[in-house]
Amino acid sequence: MNKDISDYVLCWVEDNLCTGATISELAKSVGYSRRTLETGFRRDYGLSLGNYLFRRRMARAAVILRLARLTITELAMLLNYCSAANFTRAFHRYYGQTPDAYRRAQLWDTRLLQLPLHFKSPEYNSERVHLKSPVFIAGESFRYQAKYTNTHDDSFVENFRKHMKRWQPSHQADIWTVTSMHVPESIAVNRKGLVDVDVVVGTQIQHERNSVAVMPSGNYVRFSFSGNWEKYIIFSKLAYARCLEGNRWHWSGVSCFMKITCWDVVAEHLSCQLYISVE
Repeated sequence: MNKDISDYVLCWVEDNLCTGATISELAKSVGYSRRTLETGFRRDYGLSLGNYLFRRRMARAAVILRLARLTITELAMLLNYCSAANFTRAFHRYYGQTPDAYRRAQLWDTRLLQLPLHFKSPEYNSERVHLKSPVFIAGESFRYQAKYTNTHDDSFVENFRKHMKRWQPSHQADIWTVTSMHVPESIAVNRKGLVDVDVVVGTQIQHERNSVAVMPSGNYVRFSFSGNWEKYIIFSKLAYARCLEGNRWHWSGVSCFMKITCWDVVAEHLSCQLYISVE
């Protein structure tokens, strides 16, 4: 497939995770036979189009289970399954456990989440590190709501840069951010695919007494990234799943921590280290 058709197919998948649209309908919309479309997709990406669509739907289901209070029946209806029982069987076939067990698990295992293939991963380095002492952070706090069902959501960057621009001029030290996601209490908000995000922007201090956030000692995966904000958005979305691929690690924390060592306001370029707590 040429790039335009390939991009269209990947976007179509994201737009139809909850519509029940079929690959036959996709083939008609691009003017290819279904066989030609599936052969080209497998050649380009190494898996069948049908399997990719199923894996992306299961990834969406897993995220909603962890970040929303929707019932299993509501989730099944959202993903266009004819019944909660059919959805539960499909989910168990893929993850090896029921949706309810996946939701209640103490640690969120993201290793089987199928990432969107239209994300082209920027360059970064990663390593497992052990933090011997906690990091105390003083600064300002704010909350916003992110639409986690939108793979192109950049609300963190939009909100974060407003606060960072106010914070940076008076501080020469590295800037730290702490980000924590919380499931909203409101069912109406849950149904809109929104999640509450608490953020702290500040600098490291020596004592806990004046801190507003603490990065605990323990095991982390540390990602080192340098690039523009557009690439950072993609990097930050991939990091949570990529750090667990091929490993037996589980994301063990609610909060994630980032140290920004350089930020060029004019060029919109930053260098940072992202820390994700793992077990």
